[in-house]
Amino acid sequence: MDNYMQAGRCLQSSDDHEDAISSTDDGSQPISQSVQDLANDIYKEFESLIKLYGNGFLHNLMPLVIRALENLDSLHSENSDLHLKSLVLSDDHRLLSGEYEKEKKLRKAAENRLFRLEDDLEEERRQHEEKTVSYDANIRILENRVKSLNEQKQEAEMKGEYQRLHDLYTNLLRVYLEYVERVRSMFIKNKLDSHCLPDCSYSGDNACFEVGLATQTSDHNTGVDQLNRLGNMLNSETKRLSEPCFDELSQGDLPEDDGHDIKSKLLQLL
Repeated sequence: MDNYMQAGRCLQSSDDHEDAISSTDDGSQPISQSVQDLANDIYKEFESLIKLYGNGFLHNLMPLVIRALENLDSLHSENSDLHLKSLVLSDDHRLLSGEYEKEKKLRKAAENRLFRLEDDLEEERRQHEEKTVSYDANIRILENRVKSLNEQKQEAEMKGEYQRLHDLYTNLLRVYLEYVERVRSMFIKNKLDSHCLPDCSYSGDNACFEVGLATQTSDHNTGVDQLNRLGNMLNSETKRLSEPCFDELSQGDLPEDDGHDIKSKLLQLL
């Protein structure tokens, strides 16, 4: 305010232009350059008016001009402050916009990476499920193979046991038939010997016949006992024989001796 009053006094006293400009330097707050230029223009106009009409009209006009210049200077200061703030805000906006775009790009990249990770995870889960199904199928196949191998092993063991018992049964039958042949031969031989004995008295014939008959009866009983024992052994071995996985006896099946079936030969001998 003092600056404008000094400028007014300079206008009223019609001092030169340099004194009016230098009088503003005494204040604490400098006047803006645009306001100074406007004050100088007004000063020049006032000089021309003073030359024409004198300075009497300046008493009422000068306070209004000074107040207008003060308001204009304050508005100019506020405008400058707002302009500076606008520049600062523009810089902040530019920086924030750059950071926003950067964060937006980073977010988009993170979302794309997340989508890729989800796709990879889904693919790995699908592959894991497929491998699990494949492993389960392989496990079932291996279990079936193990079961089949165990069954084959048991079948091989049963076949081996059956073959062993079959061989034993065949050997027993062969021994049995040989024994029957031997007993039959002995019986026929004893019978022939009894017919070839020399003539003797009636009492002697009876004694010889009784002795021969007793001998034949004893031999026959012994043979029958042995045959019974062999038959019991055969029956026990036959009962022990497990159910075979192939029917060998039903195919006629006992080994042949001299081109004849042992079973039929045994029936003929008995």
